[in-house]
Amino acid sequence: IWRPVTVEVSKPIWDANEATPLSGGFSLPFSGGLLIPEQLAIGTHFYVCTPHAMLGMKGSIVVLGPSSIASTAIQSISFFPNPATDLLAVKAGPDLIGSNYHIMDVTGKQVAMGKFENEESYINISGLMTGIYFFQTTSQRKQVLRFIKN
Repeated sequence: IWRPVTVEVSKPIWDANEATPLSGGFSLPFSGGLLIPEQLAIGTHFYVCTPHAMLGMKGSIVVLGPSSIASTAIQSISFFPNPATDLLAVKAGPDLIGSNYHIMDVTGKQVAMGKFENEESYINISGLMTGIYFFQTTSQRKQVLRFIKN
């Protein structure tokens, strides 16, 4: 028998540490589940653990709405070729000019760093050992991208 353990509730029910499910609200099974924020309406969603609501086991999810920031961040940097041998060509969006970048190996050790001076630059990676590396920006919208050194 499947019984929801986590259920969405109204604010008054949440405040009272009760567990009456909100009509049309979300629910998740005992073993957990996947709740995709994009499926929730904009606003605050209150939820409780049904067996433990009276003990105050509850939470809330705030959905602010769609934003173009995510798509801008994803597209604000790219590099090629990947895999690369000696030079990594980096194209950075104007929002990254003046910010720093770091290159880390798979253990998280920083092996190189620099600063975005132009929208297009070349990074000499000939001194790096063959393997997988992570290129991390340090701008306000931190991004981590993976590249392979041949």
